[in-house]
Order: sequence, then structure tokens, then C-alpha cells
Amino acid sequence: MSPEEKLHILKMIQDGKITPDQGIDLLNNLEKENGLPDQGRMQNLTRKPGKPRWLRVVVYDLIGQREKINIRLPIQVIESGLKLGARFSTISRGYSPDLIRQALKAGQIGRITDVSDNEIGERIVISLE
Repeated sequence: MSPEEKLHILKMIQDGKITPDQGIDLLNNLEKENGLPDQGRMQNLTRKPGKPRWLRVVVYDLIGQREKINIRLPIQVIESGLKLGARFSTISRGYSPDLIRQALKAGQIGRITDVSDNEIGERIVISLE
């Protein structure tokens, strides 16, 4: 597989034309078609359709409408954090950890919550990918 083919697939993922899992499948298929050895580690990244792998948190500045934070965390880390976090009380502004738990149980993909806090001038968007 040529570097151009790989870049084209990565660009399609970046543009949202295909999901990361579809990109992995394309890369694996191209390697097999070209007779290259299967990497093994790529196989571990495949998953069942409809099951989220990442939690994305994006924080926007309400005044400038800029993105302040954009972080993507593996679901496995989030599940562990939710279990640990259940032991501590939290102060929330329109957010409940139960929203994430319920979305994970349902296999939901997409936006979970979109909360604006005018006091601190931030908008927080949490989604599963």
C-alpha cells in the first residue's frame, strides 16, 4: 500500500466521511490485497458496529466561540473513572455521570450532552464516538 493511499484514508476519517473503524478496515483490506503481512495490532482495533470506543469532551469559550479544549479518551478509561468517581460526590452544572453510564449501556454513539454555563462563559459538549 502506498503512503498516498494511507493518507487518503486518514483524510477521509479526518473529514468525517468514514468512521475510524471503517478506515481501519480499509487499511487492513489494502494490506491484504497488496500481499503485505497482517500487522495483528490493527485487528485488535476492530470492534462491533454501534459500540462506542471514545468519549470526546469539547469546551468552547462562549464569548469568542473558540474551542478551548478538545480531548478524546478511551471508553475503558472512562468506565474505570466512572466506577471510581461514584465514590466521591460531585458538583455538576447540568451534567450527571449517569448520562454517560446510560449511553454506554445503550451503545449510543453521538452527542450525550451540550451544556452552557454563562457564569464561567463556557459551553461543554460531551459525545461518544
